[in-house]
Amino acid sequence: MQINVFFRKWRVYIAGVLAALGTLYVFAGYARLAFGQQKEFAVRTPVVERGSIVDRNGKPLAVQTTFYHFGVSPRMIRDPAEFAAKVSSVLEMSATEIAAKITENEKSSFVYIKKKITQETYDELYSIIRQNKYTAFSRFDRIPGRVYPENDLASQLIGYMGDEGEGLSGIEYSWEHVLSPELEEGATKDIYGDNVYLTIDAGLQYSLEKIAKATMQSTQAESMMLIAADAKNGEILSYISLPSANLNDFVSADKEETIDRPAASVYEPGSVFKVFTAAACIDTGVLNKDTLFLCDGVYER
Repeated sequence: MQINVFFRKWRVYIAGVLAALGTLYVFAGYARLAFGQQKEFAVRTPVVERGSIVDRNGKPLAVQTTFYHFGVSPRMIRDPAEFAAKVSSVLEMSATEIAAKITENEKSSFVYIKKKITQETYDELYSIIRQNKYTAFSRFDRIPGRVYPENDLASQLIGYMGDEGEGLSGIEYSWEHVLSPELEEGATKDIYGDNVYLTIDAGLQYSLEKIAKATMQSTQAESMMLIAADAKNGEILSYISLPSANLNDFVSADKEETIDRPAASVYEPGSVFKVFTAAACIDTGVLNKDTLFLCDGVYER
Protein backbone atom coordinates (compact mmCIF):
# COMPACT_ATOMS: atom_id res chain seq x y z
CA MET A 1 0.00 0.00 0.00
CA GLN A 2 2.79 2.40 0.89
CA ILE A 3 4.65 1.44 -2.30
CA ASN A 4 1.61 2.34 -4.45
CA VAL A 5 1.30 5.71 -2.73
CA PHE A 6 5.01 6.28 -3.32
CA PHE A 7 4.72 5.60 -7.08
CA ARG A 8 1.58 7.73 -7.38
CA LYS A 9 3.43 10.68 -5.87
CA TRP A 10 6.35 10.22 -8.25
CA ARG A 11 3.98 10.09 -11.23
CA VAL A 12 2.51 13.40 -10.13
CA TYR A 13 5.99 14.91 -9.74
CA ILE A 14 7.10 13.68 -13.18
CA ALA A 15 3.91 14.97 -14.84
CA GLY A 16 4.47 18.34 -13.19
CA VAL A 17 8.06 18.52 -14.42
CA LEU A 18 7.03 17.64 -17.99
CA ALA A 19 4.29 20.28 -17.95
CA ALA A 20 6.76 22.87 -16.70
CA LEU A 21 9.24 21.96 -19.45
CA GLY A 22 6.50 22.26 -22.09
CA THR A 23 5.48 25.68 -20.79
CA LEU A 24 9.11 26.77 -20.71
CA TYR A 25 9.57 25.67 -24.36
CA VAL A 26 6.55 27.72 -25.48
CA PHE A 27 7.73 30.82 -23.63
CA ALA A 28 11.23 30.35 -25.04
CA GLY A 29 9.75 30.43 -28.55
CA TYR A 30 8.01 33.73 -27.83
CA ALA A 31 11.19 35.06 -26.26
CA ARG A 32 13.16 34.25 -29.39
CA LEU A 33 10.66 36.22 -31.45
CA ALA A 34 10.63 39.13 -29.02
CA PHE A 35 14.36 39.41 -28.41
CA GLY A 36 15.69 38.38 -31.78
CA GLN A 37 17.14 34.95 -30.91
CA GLN A 38 15.91 33.59 -34.23
CA LYS A 39 17.08 30.83 -36.48
CA GLU A 40 18.59 31.73 -39.82
CA PHE A 41 16.07 31.99 -42.64
CA ALA A 42 16.29 29.31 -45.32
CA VAL A 43 18.04 29.54 -48.66
CA ARG A 44 16.75 26.40 -50.30
CA THR A 45 19.35 24.06 -51.80
CA PRO A 46 20.46 22.26 -53.80
CA VAL A 47 19.85 23.45 -57.38
CA VAL A 48 20.75 22.38 -60.91
CA GLU A 49 23.40 24.65 -62.41
CA ARG A 50 22.18 24.89 -65.99
CA GLY A 51 24.75 24.44 -68.74
CA SER A 52 25.63 27.27 -71.12
CA ILE A 53 24.80 27.63 -74.81
CA VAL A 54 27.84 28.74 -76.81
CA ASP A 55 28.76 29.26 -80.47
CA ARG A 56 31.21 27.07 -82.40
CA ASN A 57 34.15 29.01 -80.91
CA GLY A 58 32.91 28.85 -77.31
CA LYS A 59 31.46 32.39 -77.20
CA PRO A 60 28.68 32.45 -74.55
CA LEU A 61 25.17 33.01 -75.89
CA ALA A 62 23.21 31.87 -72.81
CA VAL A 63 24.74 31.56 -69.35
CA GLN A 64 23.61 30.59 -65.87
CA THR A 65 23.00 33.13 -63.12
CA THR A 66 21.19 33.02 -59.77
CA PHE A 67 17.92 34.64 -58.74
CA TYR A 68 15.98 34.42 -55.48
CA HIS A 69 12.29 34.21 -54.63
CA PHE A 70 11.58 36.09 -51.39
CA GLY A 71 8.70 35.15 -49.13
CA VAL A 72 7.46 35.41 -45.54
CA SER A 73 5.17 33.69 -43.04
CA PRO A 74 2.32 36.25 -42.62
CA ARG A 75 0.94 34.80 -39.39
CA MET A 76 4.29 35.39 -37.67
CA ILE A 77 4.52 39.10 -38.58
CA ARG A 78 3.27 41.35 -35.77
CA ASP A 79 3.41 44.65 -37.64
CA PRO A 80 3.02 44.24 -41.45
CA ALA A 81 3.17 48.00 -42.06
CA GLU A 82 6.49 48.36 -40.26
CA PHE A 83 7.99 45.38 -42.07
CA ALA A 84 6.76 46.66 -45.44
CA ALA A 85 8.27 50.09 -44.82
CA LYS A 86 11.66 48.53 -44.06
CA VAL A 87 11.92 46.39 -47.21
CA SER A 88 9.89 48.30 -49.81
CA SER A 89 12.69 50.45 -51.26
CA VAL A 90 15.12 47.59 -51.88
CA LEU A 91 12.36 45.47 -53.45
CA GLU A 92 11.20 48.43 -55.57
CA MET A 93 7.63 47.86 -54.41
CA SER A 94 5.28 50.14 -52.53
CA ALA A 95 4.94 49.54 -48.79
CA THR A 96 1.17 49.43 -49.29
CA GLU A 97 1.47 46.58 -51.80
CA ILE A 98 3.74 44.55 -49.53
CA ALA A 99 1.56 45.09 -46.45
CA ALA A 100 -1.52 44.09 -48.45
CA LYS A 101 0.08 40.78 -49.48
CA ILE A 102 0.76 40.03 -45.83
CA THR A 103 -2.62 41.06 -44.38
CA GLU A 104 -4.58 39.34 -47.16
CA ASN A 105 -2.80 36.11 -46.25
CA GLU A 106 -2.56 36.71 -42.49
CA LYS A 107 -3.51 33.12 -41.62
CA SER A 108 -1.15 31.56 -44.15
CA SER A 109 2.13 29.94 -43.21
CA PHE A 110 3.87 31.29 -46.32
CA VAL A 111 3.43 33.74 -49.20
CA TYR A 112 5.87 35.06 -51.79
CA ILE A 113 6.50 38.80 -51.68
CA LYS A 114 8.64 39.04 -54.83
CA LYS A 115 10.12 36.55 -57.26
CA LYS A 116 13.34 36.63 -59.31
CA ILE A 117 15.31 39.19 -57.33
CA THR A 118 18.95 39.61 -58.32
CA GLN A 119 22.02 38.74 -56.28
CA GLU A 120 22.60 42.44 -55.57
CA THR A 121 19.05 42.91 -54.28
CA TYR A 122 19.33 39.71 -52.24
CA ASP A 123 22.51 40.93 -50.53
CA GLU A 124 20.92 44.25 -49.59
CA LEU A 125 17.66 42.67 -48.44
CA TYR A 126 19.54 40.01 -46.46
CA SER A 127 21.28 42.78 -44.50
CA ILE A 128 18.02 44.60 -43.72
CA ILE A 129 16.33 41.42 -42.51
CA ARG A 130 19.23 40.49 -40.26
CA GLN A 131 19.52 43.99 -38.78
CA ASN A 132 15.80 44.17 -38.00
CA LYS A 133 15.56 40.59 -36.66
CA TYR A 134 13.06 39.44 -39.29
CA THR A 135 14.83 36.14 -39.91
CA ALA A 136 12.28 33.91 -38.12
CA PHE A 137 9.56 34.57 -40.69
CA SER A 138 11.60 35.28 -43.86
CA ARG A 139 12.73 32.85 -46.54
CA PHE A 140 14.76 32.98 -49.74
CA ASP A 141 14.50 30.27 -52.40
CA ARG A 142 17.54 30.15 -54.65
CA ILE A 143 16.57 29.45 -58.27
CA PRO A 144 18.50 29.23 -61.53
CA GLY A 145 18.35 32.25 -63.82
CA ARG A 146 19.50 32.98 -67.35
CA VAL A 147 21.43 35.83 -68.95
CA TYR A 148 21.80 36.29 -72.71
CA PRO A 149 24.95 38.38 -73.34
CA GLU A 150 24.09 39.09 -77.00
CA ASN A 151 20.47 40.10 -76.32
CA ASP A 152 18.55 39.38 -79.56
CA LEU A 153 21.32 37.60 -81.51
CA ALA A 154 19.91 34.35 -82.96
CA SER A 155 17.08 34.68 -80.46
CA GLN A 156 14.66 32.20 -82.05
CA LEU A 157 17.41 29.60 -82.38
CA ILE A 158 18.64 29.95 -78.79
CA GLY A 159 15.15 30.16 -77.28
CA TYR A 160 14.46 31.25 -73.72
CA MET A 161 14.00 29.91 -70.20
CA GLY A 162 10.83 30.37 -68.15
CA ASP A 163 10.50 31.64 -64.58
CA GLU A 164 10.52 28.11 -63.18
CA GLY A 165 13.88 27.33 -64.77
CA GLU A 166 12.78 25.19 -67.73
CA GLY A 167 13.45 25.84 -71.42
CA LEU A 168 10.34 26.94 -73.32
CA SER A 169 11.58 27.29 -76.90
CA GLY A 170 14.57 26.83 -79.21
CA ILE A 171 17.73 25.10 -78.00
CA GLU A 172 16.77 25.91 -74.40
CA TYR A 173 13.73 23.65 -74.87
CA SER A 174 14.96 20.92 -77.23
CA TRP A 175 18.18 20.32 -75.28
CA GLU A 176 16.65 20.73 -71.81
CA HIS A 177 17.70 17.20 -70.79
CA VAL A 178 21.36 18.03 -71.49
CA LEU A 179 21.43 21.60 -70.17
CA SER A 180 19.50 20.82 -67.00
CA PRO A 181 19.36 17.16 -65.88
CA GLU A 182 16.77 16.27 -63.24
CA LEU A 183 17.71 16.67 -59.59
CA GLU A 184 17.43 13.29 -57.88
CA GLU A 185 15.22 12.99 -54.82
CA GLY A 186 17.22 13.44 -51.64
CA ALA A 187 20.14 15.14 -53.39
CA THR A 188 22.31 17.20 -51.04
CA LYS A 189 24.63 18.87 -53.56
CA ASP A 190 24.16 21.04 -56.64
CA ILE A 191 24.46 19.23 -59.95
CA TYR A 192 25.76 20.67 -63.20
CA GLY A 193 24.31 20.45 -66.69
CA ASP A 194 26.44 20.16 -69.81
CA ASN A 195 27.19 23.00 -72.23
CA VAL A 196 25.70 22.90 -75.72
CA TYR A 197 27.93 24.00 -78.61
CA LEU A 198 26.16 25.34 -81.70
CA THR A 199 27.56 25.29 -85.23
CA ILE A 200 26.82 28.97 -85.73
CA ASP A 201 29.59 31.56 -85.64
CA ALA A 202 28.51 34.50 -83.45
CA GLY A 203 30.73 36.94 -85.37
CA LEU A 204 29.27 35.91 -88.73
CA GLN A 205 25.79 35.88 -87.22
CA TYR A 206 26.22 39.46 -86.00
CA SER A 207 27.55 40.70 -89.36
CA LEU A 208 24.78 39.07 -91.38
CA GLU A 209 22.09 40.21 -88.95
CA LYS A 210 23.36 43.77 -89.35
CA ILE A 211 23.09 43.48 -93.15
CA ALA A 212 19.67 41.83 -92.90
CA LYS A 213 18.31 44.54 -90.58
CA ALA A 214 19.56 47.31 -92.89
CA THR A 215 18.03 45.56 -95.91
CA MET A 216 14.77 45.04 -94.08
CA GLN A 217 14.62 48.73 -93.22
CA SER A 218 15.54 49.97 -96.72
CA THR A 219 12.99 47.71 -98.42
CA GLN A 220 10.35 48.22 -95.71
CA ALA A 221 9.96 44.45 -95.46
CA GLU A 222 7.80 43.09 -92.65
CA SER A 223 10.09 40.15 -91.99
CA MET A 224 13.24 38.43 -93.21
CA MET A 225 15.12 35.17 -92.87
CA LEU A 226 18.66 34.24 -93.82
CA ILE A 227 20.68 31.05 -93.43
CA ALA A 228 24.39 30.61 -94.12
CA ALA A 229 25.69 27.04 -94.33
CA ASP A 230 29.03 25.37 -94.94
CA ALA A 231 28.60 23.83 -98.40
CA LYS A 232 31.09 21.06 -97.61
CA ASN A 233 29.44 19.58 -94.53
CA GLY A 234 26.06 21.29 -94.22
CA GLU A 235 26.80 22.93 -90.85
CA ILE A 236 24.64 26.00 -90.23
CA LEU A 237 26.94 28.98 -89.67
CA SER A 238 24.27 31.66 -89.35
CA TYR A 239 20.55 31.40 -88.59
CA ILE A 240 18.57 34.63 -88.87
CA SER A 241 14.89 35.37 -88.41
CA LEU A 242 13.73 39.00 -88.24
CA PRO A 243 12.23 40.73 -86.38
CA SER A 244 13.87 39.17 -83.32
CA ALA A 245 13.34 39.41 -79.55
CA ASN A 246 15.62 40.57 -76.75
CA LEU A 247 15.97 37.36 -74.75
CA ASN A 248 16.74 39.30 -71.56
CA ASP A 249 13.27 40.87 -71.78
CA PHE A 250 11.37 38.15 -73.59
CA VAL A 251 8.07 38.86 -71.81
CA SER A 252 7.93 42.21 -73.62
CA ALA A 253 8.37 40.66 -77.08
CA ASP A 254 5.44 40.66 -79.50
CA LYS A 255 4.38 37.59 -81.47
CA GLU A 256 6.22 38.56 -84.67
CA GLU A 257 9.53 38.70 -82.79
CA THR A 258 9.17 35.13 -81.54
CA ILE A 259 8.44 33.41 -84.88
CA ASP A 260 11.17 31.01 -86.01
CA ARG A 261 10.75 31.63 -89.74
CA PRO A 262 13.34 29.19 -91.16
CA ALA A 263 11.70 26.35 -89.22
CA ALA A 264 8.04 27.38 -89.20
CA SER A 265 7.42 29.12 -92.54
CA VAL A 266 6.63 27.45 -95.88
CA TYR A 267 8.48 28.52 -99.03
CA GLU A 268 8.02 27.56 -102.71
CA PRO A 269 10.42 24.75 -103.73
CA GLY A 270 11.44 26.59 -106.89
CA SER A 271 12.58 29.66 -104.97
CA VAL A 272 14.42 27.61 -102.37
CA PHE A 273 16.30 25.43 -104.87
CA LYS A 274 17.54 28.23 -107.12
CA VAL A 275 20.57 28.55 -104.89
CA PHE A 276 21.33 24.82 -105.27
CA THR A 277 21.00 25.00 -109.06
CA ALA A 278 23.34 27.99 -109.19
CA ALA A 279 25.84 26.26 -106.87
CA ALA A 280 25.86 23.13 -109.06
CA CYS A 281 26.50 25.24 -112.18
CA ILE A 282 29.39 27.05 -110.50
CA ASP A 283 30.84 23.75 -109.26
CA THR A 284 30.82 22.26 -112.77
CA GLY A 285 32.25 25.40 -114.39
CA VAL A 286 29.13 26.19 -116.44
CA LEU A 287 28.83 29.54 -114.63
CA ASN A 288 31.18 31.90 -112.84
CA LYS A 289 30.77 35.02 -110.73
CA ASP A 290 30.82 37.25 -113.85
CA THR A 291 28.14 35.37 -115.83
CA LEU A 292 25.15 37.56 -116.80
CA PHE A 293 21.57 36.48 -117.49
CA LEU A 294 18.69 38.19 -119.24
CA CYS A 295 15.54 37.59 -117.21
CA ASP A 296 12.62 39.03 -119.20
CA GLY A 297 9.94 36.81 -117.72
CA VAL A 298 9.57 34.70 -120.88
CA TYR A 299 10.21 30.96 -121.06
CA GLU A 300 11.22 29.48 -124.46
CA ARG A 301 11.49 25.80 -125.35
